[in-house]
Amino acid sequence: MLEWAQAASRRKINGGYFVVSLLCFGYWLLLGFKFGWKLPGMKLWPILGTVLFLRSVAMHVVIQMGLATRVSPVKYFSVGAVCALVFAVFLTVLFIIARHAYKKCPPGMDYLIVLGCQSESKVLFIRCDAAAAYLQASPETKVIASGGQGSNEAISEAESISRRLQAQGIAPERIVLEDKSRNTIQNLRNAAAMLPEGSKVALVTDDYHQFRAGLIAKRVLGRKVYGLPVHSSKITLGHYIIREFFSCALLLVKTVLGKES
Repeated sequence: MLEWAQAASRRKINGGYFVVSLLCFGYWLLLGFKFGWKLPGMKLWPILGTVLFLRSVAMHVVIQMGLATRVSPVKYFSVGAVCALVFAVFLTVLFIIARHAYKKCPPGMDYLIVLGCQSESKVLFIRCDAAAAYLQASPETKVIASGGQGSNEAISEAESISRRLQAQGIAPERIVLEDKSRNTIQNLRNAAAMLPEGSKVALVTDDYHQFRAGLIAKRVLGRKVYGLPVHSSKITLGHYIIREFFSCALLLVKTVLGKES
C-alpha cells in the first residue's frame, strides 16, 4: 500500500513538472512574439522549461522501471520537505517583490530620484512620465535625474530624463543632474551627496525593481526611502519579478563577499 501511494504521489508530482515545463515554453513564446526575443532574461524560460521537461522524462522512466520504489520513504519525504522549503522561500521573496511593485508613494517628498536606463528609451520615458505626474501634483518636490552616458548613447541618461521632464512642464531649476553613474549603486551613491540632510526621498524605477533598489538605497542613503513604482506591462511583470529574484540573490552574495560596486 505504501509503495503504491509513493508511486501515485510521484506520478502526480512528475505530471506537475511536465505541465510547468510546458507553461515555461508557452510564456517564452508569448514574450518573444509580443515583446521581441532580445528582452532581457529571455533565456531563463527555455532553460527552465528544458530542465523541468528532462526531469519529468527521467522520472517517468524511473517510475516505469520500478526503480522509484527502491528509495526509502524517509529519504523520499525528506527530499520532498527540503524542496517544499526552498519553494516556500522562493514564493515568499516573489511575494515581497510583487508587494513593493504596487506600493503607493505618499505625497510630500522632498526629492525624487529617477534611476536611469537606456537613454531615450521607452522604458526611461515611462519613468520620466511617472515622475512628471508626481512633480506636477507636488510643486515643492525636486528631482535628481540619474544616469551616465554609455558608449551606445548619444546623451547621458540624466540629460535624457531632464529633457523629457522639461517637455512636460517641469522647470529646469527643479531638476538636478547626476550624469556620472553606471549602475544603481553608483546612481544612489552619487545622489546621496546631493541630498540635504533629513530630506524625504522616493525612488522612481520599474515596479519589479523597487524592492532591490529600495534595499540598496536604504543602505547607501542611510534613511527610509519610499518608492514610486512605474508600471509598464502586466504580461512582462511575472518575467521580471522572477528574474529579479535571482538579481536579489546575486546582490546578497555580493554583499556577503563585499564585492558591490
